[in-house]
Amino acid sequence: MFNTILAEVAFSFLKESANVSMGWLVECVKWLITGLGSVTLGIIIFTIILKLVQLPLDIFSKVQMKKNAIKTEEMKPQLEKWKKQYANNPQIYKQKMYEFQKKQGVSMLTSCLPVIVTIIFFFIVIGAFNSYSQFANLSVYNEMVTAYNGALQEYVVDENTATITRIGDYDVYTNSDAEDFLFYKVNVNGTEKEYFIDVEKVKAKEGFENLKNNYYDANGVKIEDMSDEETAIMFVRTLGRQAAGVKYNEVMPKYTCMWVKNIWYADSAFAHPVAKYSDFIGSINKDLEFYDGNGNIVKQKISNIEKYNAKQTDEASKISFNLTETVYNEITFNLSPEKTTPNGFFIFVLLTIGSMLVSQFVTMKTQKAQTEFQSVDGSSAKTQKIMMIVMPLVLGVFALFYSVAFCIYMIISTLVSLGTTIVINKIITDRFKKIEQKKLEEKYSRRLPNYKK
Repeated sequence: MFNTILAEVAFSFLKESANVSMGWLVECVKWLITGLGSVTLGIIIFTIILKLVQLPLDIFSKVQMKKNAIKTEEMKPQLEKWKKQYANNPQIYKQKMYEFQKKQGVSMLTSCLPVIVTIIFFFIVIGAFNSYSQFANLSVYNEMVTAYNGALQEYVVDENTATITRIGDYDVYTNSDAEDFLFYKVNVNGTEKEYFIDVEKVKAKEGFENLKNNYYDANGVKIEDMSDEETAIMFVRTLGRQAAGVKYNEVMPKYTCMWVKNIWYADSAFAHPVAKYSDFIGSINKDLEFYDGNGNIVKQKISNIEKYNAKQTDEASKISFNLTETVYNEITFNLSPEKTTPNGFFIFVLLTIGSMLVSQFVTMKTQKAQTEFQSVDGSSAKTQKIMMIVMPLVLGVFALFYSVAFCIYMIISTLVSLGTTIVINKIITDRFKKIEQKKLEEKYSRRLPNYKK
């Protein structure tokens, strides 16, 4: 009995995949999301915290921008005169304009420097969200693998009540009285453990005969006329598939956001809540943490594993990576609808573009006077108008190919910046009006001694 079963009905438990190497910023995102219990709320709070960190520079930039705009308005008569005078000599006009701006305290550099910091933050955040999206998707996959194995582990014989039979260099643990249909063998030094199926016990289970002619492999191909041994393996796999599907449905609600079913993929009709294998591997093909045969952590990209292993002279130093297409399809087998349904409808992409367009418009209005006199022929103003359209579209491309989480960050970040711009513009404008009013009052009080405020 044992020789036949061990030779023909071996069964392997699936292994979890690699881990994502996370920096301190990604750990902050993880901590917020875990603490708040909501991915969306965690991203919003994370964005606000980052904006608060940038706020001093942001305020400084916007204050300087508004001050420059107001001073440029005061310089307008002289600049208009020079525009007409040097209409055919733009170089002289620019030279005089820069000298005049410097004399009046208008500095473009002071308002531009904080923007560079903002751009640096932008790319750092993209990297952070990419890393966390890897972590989140791999975590869901690993939880499904654990659920898959856990469903089968329930049917493994209890070693405390099992009968141990020595076969060659292996101890075989079985229990003829129990209903558990998975047993195992362990080699004498205890380093290898293999599982096997008791076909006769599985045959007694409800649904066994029906499964014989209604089973599909991990790639969705129907298998007919299976032997009892083959059907036993498929019966056990079906239990794992069901458990993995249930686990997915338990875990994923925290990764949804309104109409979007997976916040770590794009809000697109072409993206799906559960990616196909090639897209899944492509999205996590970064530096991941693997364990070699010695238990050491090795950081490698998935695409480099084969080359890495080829260089290792010691077999134990090689990386074991079992996330093959067949294994992935086995774990996600019961999620076929999630592999085809749209993850979204481009709404977050449009909101990202729209919020940036409004922000660019407000900024353009603030800098209207400055751009108007940056060139004789008005080319600077035309360039700014083009940028007002191009920048939101570029950001829209990022939003289209990156995750919804990134879109939420950009929308909240843009709205916060827009709010601070409006408030700062209001405060600075009122302040300059009061200063101008005070100058006028002092002027008239000198001319008219009896003038009253």
